[in-house]
Amino acid sequence: MTVKKSYTDGHIAVGLVLKTQGWHSDSISVTATTDLTIQQAREFAASLLAKADAQEARVKAKQQAKERRGRWREREIAAGRMVVMDASAFSARRS
Repeated sequence: MTVKKSYTDGHIAVGLVLKTQGWHSDSISVTATTDLTIQQAREFAASLLAKADAQEARVKAKQQAKERRGRWREREIAAGRMVVMDASAFSARRS
């Protein structure tokens, strides 16, 4: 994504290039450019920040859930309600 001064006063030029590659080396590239008014650019930036904040909160929540599961697992093991078994013991029996 590129943002630069537009030739039109009160506008900002925005360029976006999307590239993707599929099966069998198929690929596509889409290039788009447009001029945004200053107000549109501010609204766009605010929406990007809102999306970034939401994703950051989601990642943080997932990390906290992972830590909670780890603490629960350790408590269960310490209390003797859960046993950790080595996976290599199962593969040795099948041989």
